[in-house]
Amino acid sequence: MTDSDKINIEIPVNYQDPFGYEVYSELEKLLYNGFLTSHANVKGFHFVFKTINGSEMTLIDYMRVPGPIGLKNKYLYEDYFIAYSIFMINGENLIDKRPESINRIVKVVSKFTSAEKSLMVKELSKLNNKAVRLYPLVEFYAQESKTRIKWYSLRMGSINEVKYTGIPGTEKLGLNTAQRTFLSVSHVLDRKDQAEQDWVNSKFIAGAFVGKEMNRVHEQDKTRIANEKRELEELKSAAIYAYLNNKDTTSTKDADKIITLSDGRRARVVRHLKSDTAQELAKELSIALSGEMDEHDKIIEEYSRKMQEEQKARDLAASRTASVRSLSSLIPEGSKSLGPVTDGNLIQRLSKLRTDLEENGLEDADRSSSRYKP
Repeated sequence: MTDSDKINIEIPVNYQDPFGYEVYSELEKLLYNGFLTSHANVKGFHFVFKTINGSEMTLIDYMRVPGPIGLKNKYLYEDYFIAYSIFMINGENLIDKRPESINRIVKVVSKFTSAEKSLMVKELSKLNNKAVRLYPLVEFYAQESKTRIKWYSLRMGSINEVKYTGIPGTEKLGLNTAQRTFLSVSHVLDRKDQAEQDWVNSKFIAGAFVGKEMNRVHEQDKTRIANEKRELEELKSAAIYAYLNNKDTTSTKDADKIITLSDGRRARVVRHLKSDTAQELAKELSIALSGEMDEHDKIIEEYSRKMQEEQKARDLAASRTASVRSLSSLIPEGSKSLGPVTDGNLIQRLSKLRTDLEENGLEDADRSSSRYKP
């Protein structure tokens, strides 16, 4: 096939990368600011609400009044929950001096009606639920190349320090779950990168002594890295798809699922070959229209090639077995192997042959014995 026979499909730029780095924009706010925010106007006051982290929830739980849970206790707990969720009121940052002003904030919140506070709690629940849905993306975000560059500027300090967030008071909030996970994954990746570099150096040194063997090891490493990258991309696509569609990631994973083939046989799903981007869809369509082999065709061709090689090996083994059997059938029954012939036993064997011929009364026994007599 010539280049002129190929069919190329171009797609608009707007549709080329639906899972680009921009999908992490909300997650970066949760990581580098420490919270997500939403705005609301209540009774002429401009509120900026934020998400609650685990440390703040622990403080709020301490505000519960012991004893039976009545309406008074319920409203008090609700007031504290809203108060800890307030970032700004009319442009004033409340988290910087919140320990000293928390009681004043609670009094302001308590003046709102029950319906107004219920609406606030409902909106805060949506905001906190969004942070929960962002959490599965942390592992994949930490492994992006751009993220690793950002991490190098953060790892010498604390991610919630004012010099990084630019928001006074963030160091007093504690770390949220996403931040803790991000720090853990980033440190693990640092150790992994160092181990990979040490392994590369070891292979370089060993290659000077056993170059051929190290080439084989190097090819195995390339395959391993490619498989790890492919598996990571598949998991990342599933997690981002679940986040964008507000779905649970466990419901989209059907690996190891048993399916029934068209001929009635049952098979286990190992992995899916699917296109998650518009570029991949366009590429597959171009290949199909051009009559070229796609990924599925290559897998089938490779499988057929392996089956043919295995059949050839079986045929060769069968032919060798048949040859051995045919040669063994040519040996007279009762015959014995003479063993290795040496100068020491050659005379004895010839003498025994002459004696056998004389005893059997052959006509040319004398002639034969004289011919072979040393």
